[in-house]
Amino acid sequence: MEAEDLSWMRTVKVTRLCYNMRIIACLILTITMIISGITFNKGPFSQAFAASGIKIAAVGNWGCTSNSQATVNNINSKNPELVLGLGDYSYESTPDCWFNEIKAFDSKMKISIGNHDVMTKKLLNSYLNHFSLSKQYYSFDFQNVHVLTMATELEWEVGSKQYKFVKNDLEQVSKDPNIKWIIVTMHKPIYTSPNGCSASSCEGSKTLRDTYHPLFDNYGVDLVLEAHMHSYQRSYPIKYNVDNPPKPIITSSDKNNYNNPSGEIFAIIATGGINFHSLAGKAPFTATQQDSKFGILEMQFSNNKLDAKFISNAGSAMDHFTVTKTTKKPTTLTPTSTPTITKSAGTPKVVDKKSEDSQKLKNTTKLNENQPATDKSTKKAKNTSNINETKSIDSKDKMKTEKTKTQTKNQNSVLSSGTNLLQSPEENIKSSASDTEMSNPSKSNEIGINNNIHNSQILDPFAPLSPFP
Repeated sequence: MEAEDLSWMRTVKVTRLCYNMRIIACLILTITMIISGITFNKGPFSQAFAASGIKIAAVGNWGCTSNSQATVNNINSKNPELVLGLGDYSYESTPDCWFNEIKAFDSKMKISIGNHDVMTKKLLNSYLNHFSLSKQYYSFDFQNVHVLTMATELEWEVGSKQYKFVKNDLEQVSKDPNIKWIIVTMHKPIYTSPNGCSASSCEGSKTLRDTYHPLFDNYGVDLVLEAHMHSYQRSYPIKYNVDNPPKPIITSSDKNNYNNPSGEIFAIIATGGINFHSLAGKAPFTATQQDSKFGILEMQFSNNKLDAKFISNAGSAMDHFTVTKTTKKPTTLTPTSTPTITKSAGTPKVVDKKSEDSQKLKNTTKLNENQPATDKSTKKAKNTSNINETKSIDSKDKMKTEKTKTQTKNQNSVLSSGTNLLQSPEENIKSSASDTEMSNPSKSNEIGINNNIHNSQILDPFAPLSPFP
């Protein structure tokens, strides 16, 4: 028995020793992995941290063609957590062909509504119902990224429901410490390079620019993603220019890398597959552009860095830019400008105070030249009547009656000389109507259906080039 007990005790000791050695070995291995990850930035821990970022893909103007199918394959190969559609999907009377194309990532999609998506009420409702949307404009949080989707087919002017929603949404999210990035999506662009598209909406919207770019500046928007003008264009970081709105202020001239930039980067990604609009020049605020390759914008977000690439459907990276933010953009509560929807009817005449007083004096002198000379007592009576002009006039007092007539003549003279200072209401109405943008969606009804556009105007998806957006 003693030999058996001794053997059992030895076995226990050996087992415990092996167990302790395993613990020590695990600790050594763990420490080695941590040091490797920190020192060389390529260990398992650093890879796990990198994998915690958010990957988002965005593109608009799709169609149901072999080109749009290549775009779908491009997105599938990147396996993003979120896909942002920027408007104009099937280019048909129903969305069915496009719904079939995007089945693989349908549950990951959020959409903006484009002009080809509101051809009929039935078509619009098909898109809204499919993506469980009650309105064309909305917002949502995706981890530390906030996405605000605007509707360029609805009214957007100051005081509209959409304007109030956008302003309130940006104001609230700018105060949220958990949100590190703010993206705005819409279909029609605010800024664009010169191009061969014949539609006025391809020139960039002045009312959108003057109404919303100051808000984007004020509340720290990072990216504005658009489509409609069939090409890829990406701006430098730009801020609204109060003195010259068509020429935004470029806050960094570096073509690819931006550290704590002021303003926003605007990108048009209308390269889903339908066709192209030719570019006829390059705007000064545009960092890069192209009108020959379909593809997507792939964005990877971490807490302090955005890494974005335009990847063609052939697999090449045609644009690459980064944004690094060590601090959240400050919120500027003071507006940079007063948004203007239409031009004023006219410039009011500026009246010099001295000239006005001089003219009044001349008018009075001219009137008094025809009056008979009076003695000192008469002048004294007139002065007294000026002080007490609010009192009733004695019908028998000829001096006071004559003074009243003189005052009446003076007033009529002054009024007559000032009638050119104001524009007539008719001129205001006429000017406002003539200055309203052709692309103003206020001509559509309340749900954004353009009843003046017929299906015959839908683009041929196989056409290589089209003058229409």
